[in-house]
Amino acid sequence: MKNKKDEQKSIFLNTEERLTIALEAGDMAWWEMELPSGKIVFNHNKTRMLGLKGEDFKHFQDFMNRVHPDDCETAMKAMRDHLSGKEAMYECEYRIKNVKGDYQWFHDAGKIVFREGGKILVAGIVTEISERKRIETQIKEARLQAELANQYKNQFLANVSHEIRTPVSGMVGFASLLRSEELDSETKKLYIDIIESSSKQLLNLVNDIIDISRIEAGELKISKAPCELHKILKETETLFEQLKHARGKKNLSINLNIPEKDKELFIVTDPDRLKQILINLIGNALKFTEAGGVDFGYKLENDRLKFYVSDTGIGMSEEDLKVVFERFKRTEHAHKKYDGTGLGLAITKGLLDLLGGDISVYSEVGKGSVFTFTIPYEPAKPEQAKSPKEKVTDTERLLGKKILIAEDEKINRMYLEIILKDLPIQIFWAQNGLEAVEIFSENEGIDLVLMDIKMPLMDGEEAMQKILALKPGIRIVAQTANALSSDREKYLESGFVDHISKPIDRQQLIGIMEKWV
Repeated sequence: MKNKKDEQKSIFLNTEERLTIALEAGDMAWWEMELPSGKIVFNHNKTRMLGLKGEDFKHFQDFMNRVHPDDCETAMKAMRDHLSGKEAMYECEYRIKNVKGDYQWFHDAGKIVFREGGKILVAGIVTEISERKRIETQIKEARLQAELANQYKNQFLANVSHEIRTPVSGMVGFASLLRSEELDSETKKLYIDIIESSSKQLLNLVNDIIDISRIEAGELKISKAPCELHKILKETETLFEQLKHARGKKNLSINLNIPEKDKELFIVTDPDRLKQILINLIGNALKFTEAGGVDFGYKLENDRLKFYVSDTGIGMSEEDLKVVFERFKRTEHAHKKYDGTGLGLAITKGLLDLLGGDISVYSEVGKGSVFTFTIPYEPAKPEQAKSPKEKVTDTERLLGKKILIAEDEKINRMYLEIILKDLPIQIFWAQNGLEAVEIFSENEGIDLVLMDIKMPLMDGEEAMQKILALKPGIRIVAQTANALSSDREKYLESGFVDHISKPIDRQQLIGIMEKWV
């Protein structure tokens, strides 16, 4: 009999040990609470998870004293609802302070297992869920960010749609008006100017979208060169003196402030990107200013050039300032009254990051804004910054040359025919890559190939490889709407000798043709 009892006791202990191990593996512990005394019995794994000693906890209030103040009432209400029969079981989540003073999350679930007279026994399981809570918080934050991103994307698409429609409407509308035979030459010139201005506006929008894409993809490269800073600033001033009239703001003042001691200042930077930054900031200032004016200038502070652009415009609120440099986001005042995509300042900040600079802004609603940015000061010698003389086109180099041009778009082909018609060259036209290969194989002595990339039947890259197989060493230039630096590098690595982006500039195209024939 004694052996049988010992065996049963052994089985019971083994079962309890296995349960304890299983609970510990799952970061769990069991507990019992006697009411109304409040005495508790529990598996010490709960206190071990907190780094505390089990013997310090005899009463449920010993635990409640360590529960986060924000969670106490939640836990107590869950227990009251179960004891009163309102809920079938007790269940809640709460935080308890551990030995280090940090809070850990627990999920508690229990049920009445005994009730007789006024005595109640509640038993349950508690589970440590800090990691789950951390993941839930991350998911919640990610969802919120995704919703905000989607909201800003939709706002951006709506803005872009409007920004595209405005110049396109001008181009289409005034192009149709040009059909009238009753127009005098002055009116025709006006309509052509409007179409040209609208097309530039559309191209600027496309360039902004490409720039922000290149910045985010790490594709935009800075090209530093010696330049004369005051020349860049004065050219920008002249540009906006003209633009303020075009925008109906001729009463606004545009003031450039240059330190008197610096008659000239030669520096090393990317002059095109510096000018783009100035144009973005001054353009915004002009847009949002109805009275007063815009001031801009710089000063030299140690090894930094510190620029500023100030205006007397609508200004920005504290909330606006928090998102002013984020892509697609526009300030509340700007969104309601003024056109724009919300890309300009994001591009500006991205460019300054690449130049090793920084930017900040101070603003008051109704009083105006002051943007301040700095770039490293790298001095250059005057002779290094002299602008090269504009190259005179030497069309004699093209005399009698045979050029194969592959272009599938009818309008692009028509444009090329017009800008190249006066050159002393013989042109072979192909509408796709396959036709380009056939024409090249059937005509000896072709000196240069201008190859569009995206074409039907056979794309430009495959056609280039087949032509090089027919005549290794033939010069083939890629002409494409792809403008990312990675695209250019990819084309040059694959076998093209050069690359020209659309829309194609006549002088640039002729220069490339002269270089490679």
